[in-house]
Amino acid sequence: MRLGAALGALLLLGAALAGCGFSGSHASQVRQWARTNSYLSNAEQVALDAFDLERAVRVGSALKMRTVCGGLSSDAGTLYSTLDAPDHTLTSEIARSMEDFFKAAEKCAVAGSTRDASVAWALASVKDGAAELAVADRKMASYGVHSAELDHLVQLAWRDG
Repeated sequence: MRLGAALGALLLLGAALAGCGFSGSHASQVRQWARTNSYLSNAEQVALDAFDLERAVRVGSALKMRTVCGGLSSDAGTLYSTLDAPDHTLTSEIARSMEDFFKAAEKCAVAGSTRDASVAWALASVKDGAAELAVADRKMASYGVHSAELDHLVQLAWRDG
């Protein structure tokens, strides 16, 4: 009876691991996850939205700002929906980043002008999100997933005013 229970548990474990869909080394699994979920293009779009938000505020366009905030929320949601990455620390870093971008989008989407106090708060949240995305980006690069465009966009979004 114990042998049957042990074999059953082993089969369940094997089925659970097979359900992950990624094989090979840990780095290989992260690369497969990134490729399967279009990580780089999704992260680049979120970083571009963050940069566009800062630019819209800088030129004083409330309409553009609110439009970009809607896109930022949607694009951050797309990237967030691809989590759970094979690396749990990476998952946490990306999730924290997207949560900051969500908060920023929520605040600026309803702002009456680019000079509202909520917009300054949103820009600070964008900078926090970009800093966290930069950490995730460096970790992704250590797994062989890298984009010079993402590096550039994250730096633009993260820079001080």
